Amino acid sequence: RAMYMSADSPGSALAGSMIVPSGRCAWLSASHRSSDTAQQTLRDVVAAFVETPGMTIGDVIDRLPFSEQRAALIATTEITRAYATGQAAAGAALAEQYPDVQVEKEWHTNNDSLVCFLCEPLNGVVVDMDEPFIDGDGNEVDGPPCHPGDRCWVSYRTRI
Repeated sequence: RAMYMSADSPGSALAGSMIVPSGRCAWLSASHRSSDTAQQTLRDVVAAFVETPGMTIGDVIDRLPFSEQRAALIATTEITRAYATGQAAAGAALAEQYPDVQVEKEWHTNNDSLVCFLCEPLNGVVVDMDEPFIDGDGNEVDGPPCHPGDRCWVSYRTRI
């Protein structure tokens, strides 16, 4: 399940070890006050997804203490967040390892009918790793997820 930086990047092996489930589940309790237990369950299940070969998003949905629709939305968002957090850490490590080399990030969508109007114009956009992307509403975003249900990802690479 590890998402790697481009194969020609000197730091491509870094990303696999830097995928971390985020404790940042702020929107989780925005409309429904989730218990600490539910949030801990979410963190544990996302961590299991990242660490368990063959585990599917359906397995994550089944293990969450929410309705199926809400669990699917939360699972998608938080898995995206975990991988994005790991990719950002790998990009930062790459920049630290090669301080004289420019590191950039590229936004990717699934390029299908589910891609939203916020993310569609970002597909293929490349910016310096410290620069924000500008979404379809004109807002600055560092990377996915930029909304609940976001399935996008960002890759990091060097520019020599």
